[in-house]
Amino acid sequence: MRENTVKAKWRRGEAAYGAWLTVPSSFSAEAIAHQGFDWICVDMQHGVIDFQAAVEMLQAISTSRAMPFVRVPWNDFAAIGRVLDAGAMGVIVPMVNSVEEARAAVSACRYFPDGARSYGATRAGLYAGADYFAHANEEIACIPMIETKQALERLDDILAVPGIDAVFVGPSDLSITLGLPPRMDNGGAFEEARVAIARACMERGIAAGMYASAALAERHVAAGYRMISITSDIATLTAGAASDLRAVRGGASRVRGLYVIIDPAACRGRNPVEMARLSLEGGARVVQWRDKTRDKGAQLDEAREIAALCRERGALFVVNDHADLAVACGAGGVHLGQHDLTADAVRPLVGGAMVIGVSTNSADEARAAEAAGADYVAVGSIFPTSSKEVTRPASLDRLREVKAAVRTPVVAIGGINAGNVRDAVAAGADAAAVISAVCGADDPRAAAAELAAAFGD
Repeated sequence: MRENTVKAKWRRGEAAYGAWLTVPSSFSAEAIAHQGFDWICVDMQHGVIDFQAAVEMLQAISTSRAMPFVRVPWNDFAAIGRVLDAGAMGVIVPMVNSVEEARAAVSACRYFPDGARSYGATRAGLYAGADYFAHANEEIACIPMIETKQALERLDDILAVPGIDAVFVGPSDLSITLGLPPRMDNGGAFEEARVAIARACMERGIAAGMYASAALAERHVAAGYRMISITSDIATLTAGAASDLRAVRGGASRVRGLYVIIDPAACRGRNPVEMARLSLEGGARVVQWRDKTRDKGAQLDEAREIAALCRERGALFVVNDHADLAVACGAGGVHLGQHDLTADAVRPLVGGAMVIGVSTNSADEARAAEAAGADYVAVGSIFPTSSKEVTRPASLDRLREVKAAVRTPVVAIGGINAGNVRDAVAAGADAAAVISAVCGADDPRAAAAELAAAFGD
């Protein structure tokens, strides 16, 4: 029988990297499979893939060296048997929350006496070899998912079920049940669970797996994870298209230098559009519109005027918080807070060309934002500030940590002025965001010019 090379890697203590397929296309499955991944998962739970499409995708994957895995829609005996008979070398089983459910998953994957799988290896015998029956119980990977608080509480008992080769963490569902936002990465209880799952798996010789991204893979490997998804077909498709579009329109490369936040409340009664014009004349490369007091409809005209000024100057115009206002006024970007929608949730609303920034306060938050598709991250408050925008203190050391953690541009924010902006630049800031240092200055143009000079502008 064909060797399951992923299980062989696990026996050697090596990490196996995979890609996730949600698009019902044998051609895209074949293209992804030939990129050198260790395994490819056909997602029949959340992907838009039916059984016939899954079979064709398994056939396409079999033209490569990647191991074909399937995530079935549910822990269902018949569904698991069908995808195994179709040639899957591993089955990822969602929402396994108890010992009984884990035993059911194993039973569906194994022939007697290790399980109750019915024999009928229709395509599997062609793909895996004529001696499929003799070796299937050893080569097929049974992979229950640990993705709820309930499963976490019963983790040791679930891992004790004979026949489990790996467990796979669904970070979004696990986060939700722990009272956290649905993200690939979270701190607090999620981080504790992430570490505990890896440790428990290592103690039992079971591979720990995680649905993740390339940006998060290194951290998971360091924690002991050995089965890591690093991309998906739809993520690769949309990210590539969006990246190319942003490249020809400037995109995230424009997030550098002086970044002025225009807040009417900070303009000392002066016209905010005029403050934006003076900031641009002083050398601002990015202008953000932030008005937390008025309805969005009342802000639209001013936002449109500032957007036009930025286009004339070749600067990036960003709207704080409101993706719909950003689209309506023709902005080039939108900036999101930690309590707003995530970048991947906002991307379909704003399109591929719009730059998305995210406020962060730690390396973990920055990595999570980057993994979700943020084009830049802001970190702060770097220095003491009276702004209500930032209430969690950071530091220059925190800025350095974030800069080292991500590949996207990093914007320093909080208490930045002409006296300390060079410290932020020296710590790695690609841009420095200011409010009162320009909007509250007697001469906003001169204040902007002095700050911009720290970046050589």
